Amino acid sequence: GMDSIEPLREFPPDDHANNAADTAQHKTAGKFQADQFARIPEGVSPDGRARKNAKLGHGRAPFAAFLKQNIDVGLGSDSVASNNTCDILEEARFATLLGRMDAPISADQVFSAATIGGSRCLKLGGSIGQLSEGASADFAVLSLEGVHQLPIYDPVVATIFSSSGRDLIMTVVSVKEVFKDGVVAKIDEERMKARMKEVQLK
Repeated sequence: GMDSIEPLREFPPDDHANNAADTAQHKTAGKFQADQFARIPEGVSPDGRARKNAKLGHGRAPFAAFLKQNIDVGLGSDSVASNNTCDILEEARFATLLGRMDAPISADQVFSAATIGGSRCLKLGGSIGQLSEGASADFAVLSLEGVHQLPIYDPVVATIFSSSGRDLIMTVVSVKEVFKDGVVAKIDEERMKARMKEVQLK
């Protein structure tokens, strides 16, 4: 059998790569040819963590090439252990700008990767990542009223290129409101910040 990144191993990993996932990231995305895509096992879906990989010098995935080949791609932020902020909109914007070094990528394509693309990568397409009958009621409400977002000609373009998590108004997961107006439900943020400072001093 062939593991999920075996087709990528013929490209030497970046010198700083330190795990299997990062081996799949390569600085020269243009080397990814059609025959390599043909040998990626069916059902394998990559996720993009462009900012984390750029920060750690782990190279970059051929995001534009994945999209061109109609491969399901999701976006992720990793954790604060390797990425200073976990903001999916910042990830989406960075992935778009980096990917456009290789080929055109639209805001709609990246918005799809950040939403339904992630659900497809997790083999949960149809149940999360979209607002549709039968899907889990997971959604976020974003303000597009900020001066930094104007002018707005297309709400998706404004979301990807002008917005961040700071513009979030509300988040609902499985019908339950988990964030609203800057407050996370059922979490004592002051206690959490105090605990983080304690850990920082150790």
